[in-house]
Amino acid sequence: MLKKNIAKAMAAATVFTAVAPVAQSFAAVIDSNQEQEIKDLKEKVYDKFNLKYTKNQALLRIAGQQPGNFVHRKVTITTYKLVNGVLTAQQPVDANSYAEFEKEFDKQYSELNNGEKITVGYNSDTNKVRFLEDGTAVNFKAIKYTNVATELAADAQGLNNGVSVVHGQLADGTDYVKVAITDGYITVKNGDAKLDLTKPIFKVVDGYYVDKDGNSIKKYDEKTNVSDVAEVKALGGVVEGYYVDTNTILDTASVDKGAFAIVKESSSAAKEEVKVSDLYEVSTERLTKKGNELRKAIIDADKVPTNPNEDKLQVKIVGTNKAGEEVAQATIKAATTQAALDALNLVDIRVIFEERTNHITEWSPVYEITITEDRGNTFVDVIKHVLNDTPANTVVSAGLDRYETAVEMSKQGWTGNKPLNNGAVVLVSGANDKLVDGLTATPLAATLNNNAGAPVLLTKKDSIPTEVIDEIERLGAKTVYIVGGTSAVSEEVEKTLEKTYKMTVNRIEGEDRYQTSIAVAEEMMNGNKYDDVFVVGGKGEADALSASAVAAMKKSPILLTQAGQLNKDVKHFIDKNVTDNNDNTDVFVVGGTSSVATAVQNELADMKLEVERLSGKGRQETNAKVISRFEKNGALNSEVTGIVFAKSNNAGLVDALAAGALAAKTNSHIVLATEELTESQEDALVKVKGNGVSLITKTVQAGYGVSEKVAKFIKGLR
Repeated sequence: MLKKNIAKAMAAATVFTAVAPVAQSFAAVIDSNQEQEIKDLKEKVYDKFNLKYTKNQALLRIAGQQPGNFVHRKVTITTYKLVNGVLTAQQPVDANSYAEFEKEFDKQYSELNNGEKITVGYNSDTNKVRFLEDGTAVNFKAIKYTNVATELAADAQGLNNGVSVVHGQLADGTDYVKVAITDGYITVKNGDAKLDLTKPIFKVVDGYYVDKDGNSIKKYDEKTNVSDVAEVKALGGVVEGYYVDTNTILDTASVDKGAFAIVKESSSAAKEEVKVSDLYEVSTERLTKKGNELRKAIIDADKVPTNPNEDKLQVKIVGTNKAGEEVAQATIKAATTQAALDALNLVDIRVIFEERTNHITEWSPVYEITITEDRGNTFVDVIKHVLNDTPANTVVSAGLDRYETAVEMSKQGWTGNKPLNNGAVVLVSGANDKLVDGLTATPLAATLNNNAGAPVLLTKKDSIPTEVIDEIERLGAKTVYIVGGTSAVSEEVEKTLEKTYKMTVNRIEGEDRYQTSIAVAEEMMNGNKYDDVFVVGGKGEADALSASAVAAMKKSPILLTQAGQLNKDVKHFIDKNVTDNNDNTDVFVVGGTSSVATAVQNELADMKLEVERLSGKGRQETNAKVISRFEKNGALNSEVTGIVFAKSNNAGLVDALAAGALAAKTNSHIVLATEELTESQEDALVKVKGNGVSLITKTVQAGYGVSEKVAKFIKGLR
């Protein structure tokens, strides 16, 4: 598991030097895939399972056996594992089809350590399969001519079975015989397979025997009996050759079998050279994607496993100074100030990942990255934020996919070992068309664990990513709230959590997204009415995201409605469960009139409630309105002390799905911007900062892909 995580982490945007192909990823190198060797072996086995038998039944005729049903093919897979330093065969596994073989082979190979091997043996039960020169298979041993002159022709112009033959001798003295066919002769000589001149091969065109004029004379059948020969010949069939003589004893001395073996070997170390600026961006004080993933890979490699035998990867850090001397890891990691770094006179720093090659002490390098300084960028930031994992001023909370990104935000907000202490976590679908369920779940997450809050994690519909399960276990959660129906998160996921991981699962769902938002609001109530609620259009994912952090801090639900009219069930819920707070806002409508029509706002006002719309031209303007409305106090008079920013485009919204829970946990505003902030967003954020000492102490980027321009402005808020 450790190796898999690191391989996946370092696979992003990596360019290697001459040791590894340019297009090769760290994942391929660290897994020692031996791709070409495995591909060749699989092709051999595939060919064995898909033997092409000759269609000529005369070649397949055996007394007492039905042609074509004489052989059973199978492969046997045996793995040899290191046990106390000795390669020891494990229980063999038979496969009777190529599909069975490939599935079992891939499983067995993935579990091998370096130096261990896997063998694949092939055989046929009858041991009677033979191959002709064209590669087709038959079930007899062809007998060959040893003296063609005497075996085939009694004299130079004699007749044999009514076939004309001509005897001759090559220039080198080799005997040969020309055997007549319809249009000339074929030549046979010593060493050729013996022919049966009673079994001619007739010319077939488009499924019919033809005469010399090309006229169809009889339908061709692959199972043509020898008794048909006379009929086709009498009709003028064109003779093209003769079948090999099958009136011979089957050869059982040699067996049609083979054995192929692969030894899993350690790959040469892939090497990469980078500059400090490739890992750390000074202008924004944040790690780049490569720098952040290297940081996480080092952390994972440094983890001490429960069982030392499971430690399959380690990391070493070494440097070279101007005198050409090696600088030790401890010395490098201690140089966290410019003065300390200057004293070392470092020329480069090398981070080397090594993989265990046996069960004892041997390690082999699989990846090495060499870091050098470039203009205006020194090693200090890399030593502090990558090698030592000191949080950068702008924290990049991101992974290589949406599921890892949610996990990283969970780690950012809920630190330490088992911080939830048998509490609850929220799980929602990570599918693009199910994002809104996750956003309405954010306020619910804030009410869990005695209002201490819970992270929102993502899952696939039918399976839970391993990194998500690992995070739930790290959190120490024992209860999982699934928000959404089985079309979003299947029953299979629910069963896995309950049966495999012994979790208590509470599913909150409705017939559609509107009903689900109500179900979430009901779950949050705890017997009390709401002072206010947020109403968002059912297709306004970005609007719901802008509102999610504030709603979560206020412990107010996010309710969804159709764009043109207020959902009747939502109307009933608000009428029953929202208290009129005199002149204070009771309902915040988030989004423009295309998302929530003016008629909806009016209908809410007719319910004798104070309604306030927060909207602008586009999602970023709406985001600015939400920030301005809750400027410094956020909610419940808690000071806003942080900013969580994420991409604003549709493709990037999923990375920010877990951002609301983190923002609520850290009293932060959510900012949506991919390439640049709008003027209204900048104005709103400047007001949050204020004219005096800024209260903003922490900025977090949710997911990768936010531009330097955006990150630089947000850095200036601290």
